[in-house]
Amino acid sequence: MAYLLRGVLGKDEPSIVKARNAISSAFPYVTSGDGFYADGSFIQHDNIAYTGSYGSVLLGDIAKLLTILDKSPWPIEVADFGNVWKWVTDSFEPLIYDGNIMEMVSGRAISRYNNNTRGAVWTILRLAQFAPSEQANYYKSMVKEWVISDTSTTNPYAGMQIRDIVNFKQLLGDSSIKLRGDLVTHHQFSVMDRIVHSRPGYTLGISMSSSRIANYEEMNGEHTKGWYTGDGMTYLYNSDSDQFRNAFWPTVDPYRMPGTTSDGLKRTAIKTTGKNWVGGSSMDNQFGIAGMDLAPPGSKLTGKKSWFMFDDEIVALGLASQLQMHVAMDVRLRQLSRTG
Repeated sequence: MAYLLRGVLGKDEPSIVKARNAISSAFPYVTSGDGFYADGSFIQHDNIAYTGSYGSVLLGDIAKLLTILDKSPWPIEVADFGNVWKWVTDSFEPLIYDGNIMEMVSGRAISRYNNNTRGAVWTILRLAQFAPSEQANYYKSMVKEWVISDTSTTNPYAGMQIRDIVNFKQLLGDSSIKLRGDLVTHHQFSVMDRIVHSRPGYTLGISMSSSRIANYEEMNGEHTKGWYTGDGMTYLYNSDSDQFRNAFWPTVDPYRMPGTTSDGLKRTAIKTTGKNWVGGSSMDNQFGIAGMDLAPPGSKLTGKKSWFMFDDEIVALGLASQLQMHVAMDVRLRQLSRTG
């Protein structure tokens, strides 16, 4: 971006072209390492689920590039650029609830007091200005839904730049853009060991780890107690959708994270678990099952965890060998709604 702006300010066409061409490697789907995967996953730092931080920043930078280059003599003309429009619906939409991206895909950023979980929504509305008409209309519909449903802030424009405030005011005043409605889907982000199950009034997120994905990330003094967040932690989003942002991380017991099987010990290693049996399958992206071979680094605890996600019912099963206990939890969600 800096090189591109230098070319623009210096009226240096070769530099502009060089900067534009340099971004072409970001658009193809990857099959290993960092980047976007065809199943919607986004990986950074080799084995961290990072859609909500690095992925969101990348999407934002693409929006900035389009702002500068669209309808210029140097438009972005890359065969794989169309993947960007898929990223919005495949990588970001399932992970956004009431206008905020889920914490389980933000790496160490979840420990930051100023972590901006709304930035991806702002970016998606910016992208709508450049997307093909069908995608643009749908993007506006989903963004409008998120803005209206987000009751966690009294000022929906807090933190926005002027350009975003203008875009959002236009969107909210446009009666032709209808609300998307609640998302009903089951999405398996197999590459990054994350599961999302959405129904009217709630969304369930499951955060796992394996031989492919690390149990958590600690870096630069951040997220130092995230030991159990990759051990099958579950996130339930409903009418209290800001519960995981409203002083959750500094006050929750880090040894007893929701949905995890715990031996109550501090984990001494940040690494993959060595177990391949982690993942699941879905039927028509509506229902699904997930399983995890639990073997946390730095612990003698082992076990099997499974989740069965249906229309209005979720069943979680766990068998832990070291603790010699069997846990069966039947969580019925028929009564959950945005109002209670």
